[in-house]
Amino acid sequence: FHAGATGGPYGYAGLSFFVIILVLFTAPAAHQPFASFTTARATRLLLPWAACCLLYGAMKLGEVALTSATLETEFTASMLLTGPAIHLWFLPFAMLACLLAHPIARSTSPPEPLALILLVCALGLQAAPQGHSLAAPLAQWAFVAPAACLGMAFALLGARPQAQAGLAAVFVA
Repeated sequence: FHAGATGGPYGYAGLSFFVIILVLFTAPAAHQPFASFTTARATRLLLPWAACCLLYGAMKLGEVALTSATLETEFTASMLLTGPAIHLWFLPFAMLACLLAHPIARSTSPPEPLALILLVCALGLQAAPQGHSLAAPLAQWAFVAPAACLGMAFALLGARPQAQAGLAAVFVA
């Protein structure tokens, strides 16, 4: 996708699977207390994001100094959620998804009804407006939000392949 190769847009679909796996593998760690869970996730996700923001921010400042670009064109309000390079949108999204997964994973209610609610949320988000009509990074977040719901639903169902296959079949249908 990023190389712009023929068929590259199909590679973008792989992002949804990556988000499912991200949330699925985050759920077991969510049994830690919220403070230690959040600290661990912030260290893994937000520290690299901050380092990249510093690097790309310095490059943008250099561009302003060396070209006719202005601070207003190079730095926008949306950068609060993405950083100075659009491809960094994923790290704040991953942090938010992990924070939302924490209370769901710690729920003591039966997992099946909660997994069904997450499936309905995934279907609803899939039907919601997506794409270029939303500003960055909301377009990217809208694209992967259904996958985050599915990942959490899979995590709730645990090691029950038949239940997970049923969940996937309903979503795909």
